[in-house]
Amino acid sequence: MAFSLVSLLRRFLPPYHQNLVYVICGAHILYGSIALAVHQTFWVLSTRIFPTAFDMFDDTRNRVMDYDTMWNWTSRQQLERYQNRLTISWVVATFDIFMAILCIIPQFCKVEVGEGDRVQELNLCIRRPVIAKLMAPLLLLANLLLAACLGAERWYCPAEDRLFHSLFDGAIKEEVFLTNFESELECVSDEDKEGTDVWKCDGIMERSILNERWIDPMIVAHAVIVIFSLFGCLCFNWQDRIFKQYDEVDVEENNEDEDAKNKRGNDVFFFLLLLRHSIALGGFVSYQLNLALFLHSGHVLITLHTPLTARRCFAPSPFAPRASF
Repeated sequence: MAFSLVSLLRRFLPPYHQNLVYVICGAHILYGSIALAVHQTFWVLSTRIFPTAFDMFDDTRNRVMDYDTMWNWTSRQQLERYQNRLTISWVVATFDIFMAILCIIPQFCKVEVGEGDRVQELNLCIRRPVIAKLMAPLLLLANLLLAACLGAERWYCPAEDRLFHSLFDGAIKEEVFLTNFESELECVSDEDKEGTDVWKCDGIMERSILNERWIDPMIVAHAVIVIFSLFGCLCFNWQDRIFKQYDEVDVEENNEDEDAKNKRGNDVFFFLLLLRHSIALGGFVSYQLNLALFLHSGHVLITLHTPLTARRCFAPSPFAPRASF
């Protein structure tokens, strides 16, 4: 019984079966891309709405005496923390995507061991388990950080959503502020244009703050992926077979000649070269992601352009994209 329990627990440890790595890391890449796109969309909206909204709130506070109970230094900091939280989540989601890609790359590398008729190809992560032992904790760390970010957003964002909309609904909306919103969001607020095919500013404003409508599905999806990963390791990561293959090759490798060792060294060099290109690939996937999200009942289409590819003159922050609506 104890031996069986230990055998089951070992299945959660590296190295991992090649196909299992493809499936699990592929799921993490897909989920991380969606999480990155969602947070980037709301970050872009905040950078385009908050400057004008803050000026409008300040103007209302100077003209309405009771408004300062809602709009003060504390509420301003609360909305700024919301924006910072989106930036942190964006960075963590990018790190999660990068680590998932980095975990897949070594699976394409094969090492030839043995000599003569006994030469066979062995997965590099099985031959060098230290690779998986280094990468698996980093991928786990990325997922824990992402889960922590989602948990913090679930705790704080609903209150921030209510705060912003209460401030916006109670503010005096001068024409200059509405014009700025129309310019930034490329929408219209004129009721006379209601019948034309244009984006309505009210619809964008109603969905401009990240709330539980988006956070809850992401938390559920993250939990499903974690359970799926654990179940996959438990059912398909047969450590006994992996280490048996490793032990057989290890015995044969003791008798291999110098040429075979050089060949193995060339394979490791190939892996390092591939690793270098994977860094560029990870950056390309993370920073060139384009994803469409429907925020206005399926009518307002936001096409994302990644922050680091945008011109820095649009906003003082280095993460300052310009989304097209």
